[in-house]
Amino acid sequence: MNFEDVKVIWDSQNEQPLFAVNETALHAMVRRRNRASRRGAAWTQYREIVLGLIFSLLMIGTVGVITSADPAGVAGFSWIRVPASSGHVAALSIAAVLWLYYAVYMFAARRRQLRRDESFGSSLQGDIERGLDQLEFQIRIARSIVWWGFVPVWIACALWIVVVFHLKDVKPWAFAMSGSVMAAAFALSVWGQHHAITRRFEPRRRELLALRERLEDIVT
Repeated sequence: MNFEDVKVIWDSQNEQPLFAVNETALHAMVRRRNRASRRGAAWTQYREIVLGLIFSLLMIGTVGVITSADPAGVAGFSWIRVPASSGHVAALSIAAVLWLYYAVYMFAARRRQLRRDESFGSSLQGDIERGLDQLEFQIRIARSIVWWGFVPVWIACALWIVVVFHLKDVKPWAFAMSGSVMAAAFALSVWGQHHAITRRFEPRRRELLALRERLEDIVT
């Protein structure tokens, strides 16, 4: 959004400030950017909710496989080479709860933002405030999700991998390799959130703040 197009000129007759750009067009531009921001946030949040539910079901499904009452059925899974124990079941159950927690966490965040959106008016100033609130919310989520989202998910993934690898009776080096891959994925996820804040959310927030200040100067 190029807010440099928003300038003030003086009417030659009554010396009243006017927008060089039609206010209706400016309002429509702000709304389009707000909608695009909401769509991007909604897609990300719904994706994380679905992933949380899918992986929670995957953990539960793995528990079902290793605790099957039919030994012949368990034997049909050639990858299971070590008898399942209560420790395996407990670890997978914790992993399932953590993934479910992550889905609920993202769903609750989505609901909170939708409720906040309803508190702003439909005017140009209201949509600017709505856009600022959306961006500030996305920045807070991007910062908090590292500890309240990624860490629980990382633990859940680690538990699942440890259980599956133990049941498969893999070599110790496989655990070390998986740990390295997971650590790299975690670091990349954290970097992605930082990049989103510095390259997407903050620049957009500064633009809206500049526009709000410029409009306030025009009014006064």
